[in-house]
Amino acid sequence: MDVFIKFAINFAVSNQKKQQVMKKVKLLFILSLLFCLVPRAITKNTSLNAVQERNISLSESWEVVRGLPSVEASINYEEELLYIKFNTTFDNVNIEIKDAHNTVLVHDLVHPIENMTYTISMKGLPLNKGYKLHIHNQYGEATGLFFL
Repeated sequence: MDVFIKFAINFAVSNQKKQQVMKKVKLLFILSLLFCLVPRAITKNTSLNAVQERNISLSESWEVVRGLPSVEASINYEEELLYIKFNTTFDNVNIEIKDAHNTVLVHDLVHPIENMTYTISMKGLPLNKGYKLHIHNQYGEATGLFFL
């Protein structure tokens, strides 16, 4: 990239101003990188802080998923959201919400990492109707149930 810029400047600028132009070009290049990277860092930090604050506010209502002691779940009835907290890393995890007749209403495939909280919207489902949250890996080995 440096060679291309020098080549372009050789044709466009006299010998006296080449160094001044090179400094300005490098400064513009560095500023453009900053404007591209800084907004991403700001949005990542704010979204992570929001998730951490939400976990703290719901810390009293977490319950261990039966059969998976490293997974906890919590429901926020006001926002109609289900939170699933993974305290360990799993490969592929299927998350299903089933009704009383074992009909799958919600199905998600997740690749959870340690200390990750996964959120599922319960909007459109009548709450307190005997649903169950079923979590299992792709082989059916690690299976857990949580009754909503």
